[in-house]
Amino acid sequence: MFHAFNARFISTFTPDRLYRVYVDRGEIFCIRLAGQGGLAAALAPHFGLLGVFIIRALKKRDAEKLAARVLEMDQQHPSAQISAHKHNFHATAGAIERSSLDPPPAVRTHGEHFGRWTLKLRDGKEMIFQLETFEEMKVACQLLPALGRAHVTNVVYDQLKQKFVKPVAEMAGARS
Repeated sequence: MFHAFNARFISTFTPDRLYRVYVDRGEIFCIRLAGQGGLAAALAPHFGLLGVFIIRALKKRDAEKLAARVLEMDQQHPSAQISAHKHNFHATAGAIERSSLDPPPAVRTHGEHFGRWTLKLRDGKEMIFQLETFEEMKVACQLLPALGRAHVTNVVYDQLKQKFVKPVAEMAGARS
């Protein structure tokens, strides 16, 4: 079994893509799980009460299909899956310029999510990923520090607010 989480690559000019992100010995493997999502959710309100039932059924079916796909993918090493799709990629620790895990922005233009992961590779390519479930965010918080000095975690879980937030900066001299 591999250490992995799902993350949605978001972009203004290209369709979003859902990836299974594997972190293995300081390397990351991003294997495409699915393409743009959310069309059913966008159309459902136009059908009133019937739309509510339709979206519920579609979400359940999509979750089952995704779980089956994840289970299938997790059966083999991610390096064996790189050539399966043109958007799959692999990056070693040396190829990562910076990585940061952050809480979600106040305005969520790409849908509901629990945090964002920004990855910049040394070739200049920068990617932003959304972590759409609490569990995915929790796993990302545990796995991404394995990327080494290139990674910074700018988020902590706040028990009172029941969400991930920016850490409170300690003031110099405030220690007793």
